[in-house]
Amino acid sequence: MLKKKTARKLRRIVALSLFVCACILLFISAKLLFFPSVQEEPPKHIEVFDRYWLRLQEKIDWLAKQRESKSAKDFLWLSKRTLELRPLSNRTVFLTFDDGPSGTTPRILDVLKANGVKATFFTLGLQVDDMPSIVRKIVNEGHCVLSHGYSHRYDLYNDPPKFFEDVDRAMSSIMNATGKKPLPYVRLPGGANNQYPRKKSFDECKKGLLNRDISYVEWNASMDDSTFRKHTRNYMIENVLLKAKANSFIIVLMHDSAGKGLTVSALPEVINGLKDMGFVFRTFSDLSDAERKRMFSLKLINR
Repeated sequence: MLKKKTARKLRRIVALSLFVCACILLFISAKLLFFPSVQEEPPKHIEVFDRYWLRLQEKIDWLAKQRESKSAKDFLWLSKRTLELRPLSNRTVFLTFDDGPSGTTPRILDVLKANGVKATFFTLGLQVDDMPSIVRKIVNEGHCVLSHGYSHRYDLYNDPPKFFEDVDRAMSSIMNATGKKPLPYVRLPGGANNQYPRKKSFDECKKGLLNRDISYVEWNASMDDSTFRKHTRNYMIENVLLKAKANSFIIVLMHDSAGKGLTVSALPEVINGLKDMGFVFRTFSDLSDAERKRMFSLKLINR
């Protein structure tokens, strides 16, 4: 009887010891993963390349206005081809905003301008028709405007013909507001993993987009500012920065719909945090082949 009690006691001690060891290992692993003591710095040659490509892009923008000159046209063509070979920074971020434009959008534009970064806005056609001047402001300030559909209705996924009517209508709204056809990238309302529609019809919608040479864009970091739960400002900031610490290539999902005051408030710290980590800010306006391939490999496009 005594031996049984002793054996039982030893088993408990061993089990408790193993549990404590496991907890310590988990704590150390989490600390190393999310709070590295040494911050990885981008290589110096990447910084030089980034400065060069920025100057080249500025030159291209200037040359685009000098269309009467043949030499300008020739250099413009060559520069655009060269820009496609832009090397990837070791840390790249795409800031994206969904569901606008709204009264929130100009406030977000002010934050972006103050911090010297560009972003991509996936707009709703319904909102574009209502606020075309804000869409033009987005474009005039150097940001990218893409489609998030016209009506944001999930039920359209169950009726592909109506879904594509919505897609076409959204594209037309952007073209009417900006005078330019939007680039062939969209963000599906609810994302490509939307659980609402029937899988077969949803797959047909996604396949139809690809047949039209339109890519659908996902994300791998988020402020989590679209839910009905009331998150704190600090939560929203950390939600992005923790993902950034674990990934060197991120597309951040945020929203510029009405009532997103916390998003506006959190955005400066998110930008500063990403800058401190050495991220280079990019948009879909001049997406390079290397960046597109990286998105495919990470399943951030056409998942």
